[in-house]
Amino acid sequence: MSPKNTSSIVTRSLAMVDILASSGRPMSYSEVLAASGLAKSSTHRLLSILQNEGVIEFDERNKTYGLGQRLRGWARQSWINSDLQRQSANELEKLCESCGHNVCLMGMDGARTLVLSAIHPYQVPYAAKMGEYAAAHCTAGGKVLIAYMREKQRNKVLDTLTFEQHTPKTITDRKVFEAQLDDVRRDGLAVAEAEEFMQTSAIAAPVYDHHGEVVAALCVWGVTERMKPRHVTDWADDLKAATRRISKNLGWVYD
Repeated sequence: MSPKNTSSIVTRSLAMVDILASSGRPMSYSEVLAASGLAKSSTHRLLSILQNEGVIEFDERNKTYGLGQRLRGWARQSWINSDLQRQSANELEKLCESCGHNVCLMGMDGARTLVLSAIHPYQVPYAAKMGEYAAAHCTAGGKVLIAYMREKQRNKVLDTLTFEQHTPKTITDRKVFEAQLDDVRRDGLAVAEAEEFMQTSAIAAPVYDHHGEVVAALCVWGVTERMKPRHVTDWADDLKAATRRISKNLGWVYD
């Protein structure tokens, strides 16, 4: 398929989403067809593609189209991420200054962790930057984000994970990993020691939104030779205090 054709499909697909988003209500096929101005075959094809991708939904009972769960999830996550950026920026800076280690805020995208923001007082080749992905099963942030998922979602993610071995210390057994998730929920803290890279260790704690849902993990991680005289786990109290303040800024009220 040529770039021109690809662009055309993307443009028309987005136009279709715009039609459904601006209608304020579910629409029938004939209504979408009239609003799009496209041929019947093109309209049907685009609706099918968008439906298969979860961007729109088809109500079998009422024979109408509406915005899909995937699109609503994007919108929600975009709002959460922008709010997180505002509410967490100062805390990341203060935590980085107090501990002297790298800090980052991580979210979940499918079965991978996504770096939402990061501060690196010292640069290393494998330091993940904002917008980059990391494996979930061997990072402290990934463990936190999976541990606090609802059971159905957690099992879906665990079914997706391949548990690829990155170092001799990477957890490659699902049952062992699930047992560690129990510890994370009990302690409110995840630890990853030389699991992604042999040279690094990390800790992470959950950040809650106003509904009490875990929307991010705040992490402190360090390179082994730079962590002396204090081990990265010694910063657990400071880390948890920072996540509590961010969560309060997002509207979460602790018991």
